[in-house]
Amino acid sequence: MKYALLAVLFLASLSAPAFEIDTFRSGMNKAEVKKLLADWKFDQVQEFSGDTMIAYDFPEKTTGRQFTFSFCNDRLVSFEQEMKPSVKNFIVISSNYNRTYGQPLKVEAASNVTNLGEKNQLALYWRKGTELVGLKYVLLPPHEQLLAVYETPNTCWQIPR
Repeated sequence: MKYALLAVLFLASLSAPAFEIDTFRSGMNKAEVKKLLADWKFDQVQEFSGDTMIAYDFPEKTTGRQFTFSFCNDRLVSFEQEMKPSVKNFIVISSNYNRTYGQPLKVEAASNVTNLGEKNQLALYWRKGTELVGLKYVLLPPHEQLLAVYETPNTCWQIPR
């Protein structure tokens, strides 16, 4: 009986949803994420809501760094990293993801109007175990964004969002 329980726990740990990007791992609480962010020396770290934290450098810097963390019940379940937006970067990264994860599980092309103007987005999502790895290219004139997205299943929302 004891060995059967250990085997079940071992198999459950293999299928547990988890991502690890640099020093950030799914399941971390906000305090752990904030502590790690101190070493990154971002210009600004802000909590925009009870479940979202954004770390970024000011626009006048050329670093263009921005991380967005989303939490469910104080546990990290989503991480977005902004990269230099270009069609070439989008193609290279999506090609690399295709080689690593196979063809996308979901492709989403959307266009809508927001209070800032017309927003166009192309997003690709791949499955990695139970988690999702995504790549989004967003046009919201005059700005463009290229985002790598990592999400684990959670009880607060369905993935991908």
